Amino acid sequence: WAFMDKTASRNNWPRVKLSRIIQRIDSGVSVNGEATPASPSQLGVLKVSSVTSGRFDATKNKVVTHPTEQARLKSPVNKGDILMTRSNGSADLVGACVCVRDDHANLFLSDKLWKFVLNDETKDDSEWLFYLLTSAPIRQRIIGASSGSVGMRNVSKTELLGMPVGRPRLPEQQKIAAILSTWDRAIELTEKLIAAKQKRKQALMQQLLTGKVRFKEFEGKPWTQVRLGKLLKEVKRSVQWDDDAEYHLLSIRRRSGGMFDRETKIGRDILTKVMKTTEAGDFVIARMQAVHGAITVTPPACHGKHVSGSYSTFVAKDPEKLHMPFLNYVSQTRMFYRSLLLSAYGVTIEKMTFNLPWFLDEKIDLPPTLEEQKRIGDVLVTFEDENRILGQRLHALKQQKKGLMQQLLTGKVRVKVDVESVKA
Repeated sequence: WAFMDKTASRNNWPRVKLSRIIQRIDSGVSVNGEATPASPSQLGVLKVSSVTSGRFDATKNKVVTHPTEQARLKSPVNKGDILMTRSNGSADLVGACVCVRDDHANLFLSDKLWKFVLNDETKDDSEWLFYLLTSAPIRQRIIGASSGSVGMRNVSKTELLGMPVGRPRLPEQQKIAAILSTWDRAIELTEKLIAAKQKRKQALMQQLLTGKVRFKEFEGKPWTQVRLGKLLKEVKRSVQWDDDAEYHLLSIRRRSGGMFDRETKIGRDILTKVMKTTEAGDFVIARMQAVHGAITVTPPACHGKHVSGSYSTFVAKDPEKLHMPFLNYVSQTRMFYRSLLLSAYGVTIEKMTFNLPWFLDEKIDLPPTLEEQKRIGDVLVTFEDENRILGQRLHALKQQKKGLMQQLLTGKVRVKVDVESVKA
C-alpha cells in the first residue's frame, strides 16, 4: 500500500483509557412519539434501528408532536456526531456505532442512544474514534462488558470509558480515518449501484413478463393465459434411505431468495427420513413457506442434492412450450405471489396450508413461443450477472476494509504522515 510507512516502528502508541479521549457521553430521554417518521420541519426521536445497521439512517425515527413531549427532547443530532447504542435485546448490537455525515437538528437521541463529546479536538479526531469503536477488538470488549437479562443487554459508561486503547497522534489519526473513509465511500457507491440496477431489473421484469414491452421480432403474436397444471408435472424422485449415506440438504429462502446449501449430514443423524432429489431446472416449492415466496428453480450448483419431502418439485410437461428460467422470473412477480396466496388457506399468514390443486389451477401469461421466453430470460439473466459481479466487488471491498482496520487501528501497519504536522 502506498500509504504505508515502512520506516515507522510497529505500534509504539501510548495506551490510554477512552476517558482520556472522550470528555462526556450525552444521552437522550424516552419520549412518546408516533409511528410515522418526522419530516424535516417536524421534531423526531431516533429509534435504536437508526444506528444498528452500521450506517446512520435518519429515517428511523418517530415524530414527536405533543408540546409537552417536545419540551423533554434533548441531545440533537449534528454532522460529525458519533452515536452508539447503549442497550439492545441482542448482545451483538450493544455498542453498535455510526458517524453522522449530515446535520439533523430536528432529530434527537432516545434514552437508549449515546453521543460522544471529545476532550480536545486538537489531540483526537472524531472520525478516527468512530472507526476505533467499530473495530473488531473494541466491539468484542464492549459485548463482553455488557450485562443484563437475555431480553435486554446494556453497557455502562464506566465500563466503556475504562477501556484502554492505543492512541496515535492527531495527524496519524486523521490519515487513518481518511484511508478508511475512502473504502467506505467505495462501499456505499457500490451498494447504491447494486440497488439502482436491482430497481431497473424490477421495472424491466414488470414490462417484459407481462407483454407490455415486446421484442420487435415477436410483435403481432399475442400472449395467452395458461393454467399452471397444463405446463407443469410433479416429479417425486424419493430418496431410498441409507443411514450410512451422506445427504446434502437444501433449503429455499423466502421472498424469492433462491436455493441454498443448508448442511450435509449422515443419514442416521437426520430425524425426518423423507427426502427428494432435485435436479437442475426443477421448479421447487417449499409448501410450508409458499405464501412467503419460498419458490425457485434449482440452479446447476444444487443438482443431485436433497430437499425435504414436504417440498413439491415440478418439471415442464413439454420443454418446447415452457422455458424454466422464464418461469423462475415470473414466480418473482406480485401476480405470482397473489396466486400463491390464493392457493392457501388458514387463519394466520404463518400457519396457512398450501393447496397444490388450487395452485395448479392458477394461470400465468405466457409468450406464444419458446424463443421469446428465452430472449426475456437472457435479458434478465444479464442483469443478474452484472449485479452478481457488483456483489463480489462489494464483498471484496468490505474484506479489504476489515483487513485495513485490523492493521491500521492497532498500529501493526503505520501510515505516512507529514513531518511538519506531527511536530505541530
